[in-house]
Amino acid sequence: MAKSGLTGSLRMQKNRTQAILQPLERDVDSVSNSINSIKSAHLSSPFRELRGKVCFSTAYLPPVSYFAVLLHAENVWLEACENYVKQSYRNRCRIATANGVETLSIPVESNSGQKNPIRDVRISTHGNWQLTHWRAITSAYMNSPFFEYYQDDFRPFYENKWTFLWDYNHELLTLILQLLNENPKIILSEIYQDKSNEINDFREIIHPKKDPVFLSKSYYQVFENKFGFLPDLSIIDLLFNMGNEAVMML
Repeated sequence: MAKSGLTGSLRMQKNRTQAILQPLERDVDSVSNSINSIKSAHLSSPFRELRGKVCFSTAYLPPVSYFAVLLHAENVWLEACENYVKQSYRNRCRIATANGVETLSIPVESNSGQKNPIRDVRISTHGNWQLTHWRAITSAYMNSPFFEYYQDDFRPFYENKWTFLWDYNHELLTLILQLLNENPKIILSEIYQDKSNEINDFREIIHPKKDPVFLSKSYYQVFENKFGFLPDLSIIDLLFNMGNEAVMML
C-alpha cells in the first residue's frame, strides 16, 4: 500500500475511534456531574431556603436536626402557648454512651391528667436528676475532643436549681446558640399557633419516635468504632466532638 493510502486509512480509523469515544466521554462527564450534584445536595442542608414562619416547640438539649432547621429558617417562632406533650424532646434528649444511645429525661410535676401549659410546667424536685444527667454526660463525653473546653458552660445547669422547664430549656438554647456563634431572631408566640399552610410546623415533626427530618454529614463520635455513626443525637454530641466546626455540619 502506498504511504498516502496508509496515512488516509489511519486517519479514517482515528476519526471512527473519536466518533465512538466522544459520546462515551460525554456520558462519563454526565455521570460525574450527576454524582457531584448528589454529593452537593447531600452535604448541604435542605432547609437553606426555608421561607415563611417556622414553628418549634421548646426542647431539652435538642437534636441536631432541630438546629439544622432553626439556623436556616427565615422566620423562627418558638411555641410558648401550647400544652405540654409527654414523651417528646420537650423534656428529653439522646446522647451516645459506652452502652449505646441513652435517653436523659427531666422529671416534671404531673397535673392530674389536666392540660398543662408549657410555660407552667414545673421541674420535679424528687430525686437528683441533675446529678444523674451530669454524670451521664461526663461519662459519655469526657474523652471527646471539646468536652473539657465546654464543660464549665454547661455545669451550672446541673448545679443550680430551676423551677420551670420552659425557662431551663430556653436558657440552654440561648447558651448553645452562643457557643455555635449564631444569633437567629427567635419570636416567642403570644397565642397558640394553629396548624395551617401559612407556617412550617416542626413542633411534632421533630420527635424522638419519628425519623429525623435532617441527617447531618457523619462526624467523629467517641464510640463510633463500637456502634458506627449514630445520627441525630443531642446537639451536645456534635458540639463536644466537633467544637467550633459543629455549625459546618448543619
